[in-house]
Amino acid sequence: MDPAQFADDPNAAIDELLSAPTPITWRINPNDPDRTLDASEAERTWVELRQWVDWLIERYALDSKTVPPCWYFHGALVDELTALWGAWQIAYWPMGSSADPANWMQIFANTRVRLIEWTGRRGCRPGEHNNDRPQPPADDAEQWAHHIAADREHRTSSYTPPAHPPK
Repeated sequence: MDPAQFADDPNAAIDELLSAPTPITWRINPNDPDRTLDASEAERTWVELRQWVDWLIERYALDSKTVPPCWYFHGALVDELTALWGAWQIAYWPMGSSADPANWMQIFANTRVRLIEWTGRRGCRPGEHNNDRPQPPADDAEQWAHHIAADREHRTSSYTPPAHPPK
């Protein structure tokens, strides 16, 4: 950012700061409509994300072991790629610093590891899509209550952790 570009119009700097990309949440939350995409926003965002992911795949020669063709059917991949896209937007935002693109590259490297691990667990490949099979919620109310009670007791007791880890 060159502060001199705003010398004649300080309000332009404020406008530029207010135009910063904001995080996207795909979750539909009627209790927080400000953070929920409406239907037209979601459609526009899906199109933009798809275009960006297509660019990412081509630019970095990513194979289907990293981003399978069915990525948009998998919530975890959508969230990873959406977060990566948001970080990319900030990294190349005109008000950003010259270090932001290098920071994005580190984020991208970390994200690729997670994408490969996740895609490997699903086993999706060109022409073959495997649906997510989420684990059902745990039926462990008694164990959960015991855990919370033990944690509370630990936090309110006069317990003092050892100065050095036990050998």
